[in-house]
Amino acid sequence: MVQSSGRDAGADYKEAFRCRLFGLVSGWERVYCKRVSHTEIAEFIANRLGEKAVHPTQVGRWINGETLPEAYRVQALASYFGATGAFLGHGEGDGPEFKQKRAAGDISA
Repeated sequence: MVQSSGRDAGADYKEAFRCRLFGLVSGWERVYCKRVSHTEIAEFIANRLGEKAVHPTQVGRWINGETLPEAYRVQALASYFGATGAFLGHGEGDGPEFKQKRAAGDISA
C-alpha cells in the first residue's frame, strides 16, 4: 500500500509555481537593485490583457504562494519578467537569464 505524503497534486503545483515566480522576482530584483512593484505588475497585466488591473495585493499573494493567478493571466505575468507562460505555469523550458538590465516587461532583451 502506498502511503500519501499528506499533500495533494494541487498543493504541489501551487508550491512549484510559487518557487518559479519567486525565482523570477529574485532575478529581477538582483538586476535592478530594487524591489518589484506589485502596482507596476498589476498595471502591466491590465495593459497586456486589456482589462481592469488586478489589485497589487493580489500580485503579492501570487508571489507569496497564497493564491494562484487565473490561467489566462499567467502569460502576462511571465512576460513582465521576460519568461514564457509555459515556464511560469508548468516549468517547461528555461527561465530567463537576468544578465543585463532591461526595461521591466521588455521581452525582447
